[in-house]
Amino acid sequence: IPGTTVKKDPRVMVGKNSEKCWLFFKIESDEELEKLVTYSIADGWTALEGVEGVYWRQVEETPEDKYYSIIKDDKITVKDIVEICGVNRQTFYYHFDDIDNLLEWVFEDDAERVLPKEVTYEHWREDMVISIDYLENSSSFTLNVYNSNSRLYMLRYLKSKLKACIESFAIIVSDGKNISRQDFEFITEFYATLAIGYIAQWLDSGMHFPRELTRERVLRVMDQSMENIIARFI
Repeated sequence: IPGTTVKKDPRVMVGKNSEKCWLFFKIESDEELEKLVTYSIADGWTALEGVEGVYWRQVEETPEDKYYSIIKDDKITVKDIVEICGVNRQTFYYHFDDIDNLLEWVFEDDAERVLPKEVTYEHWREDMVISIDYLENSSSFTLNVYNSNSRLYMLRYLKSKLKACIESFAIIVSDGKNISRQDFEFITEFYATLAIGYIAQWLDSGMHFPRELTRERVLRVMDQSMENIIARFI
């Protein structure tokens, strides 16, 4: 999370009864990681001249195991979001209220490009599978959003997308049938609530349900059931 500190305690151990010696370690640079975090080398280490990323120190003999921290204060700091983006705070807050608002925007923008806008009768199975696949194929991001302060927003957004798809499907199924608008709204809301409840349970489990089993359950519930439910309200 931008602007926070994270405990990291890589250490070098000198075993008990060791003689006086020199310790060395090397930090492998990662450009992408360097863009996101900052840290300092713990006191007592010296950069080895002429060799990038290598540090050394001399230690005395010790009768007991002894540990030497590599990172100062055993923590790294995740850079502030504005520093990562290369913009100033005024620009950031002009567009977003806070980090959660940014996270919600990223999720919605990504989902809008992938999720179907409506479900057609001929291809409803394929369209529903796209929604399931999207969540699982981006499972790390999906779970990060779900486990953040934006959980409620995410579920509301997914439910609205699901309901829009369900409504487009229900319109085709109910065409020519004498069903009231109130009953139509109840049926689509019922299905959307049922679907989002199941998705929330799936996310709570860390998305550990097998993908095929999840697909099979959703498709089995949907198959012919909309027609049967609507027939009962005519």
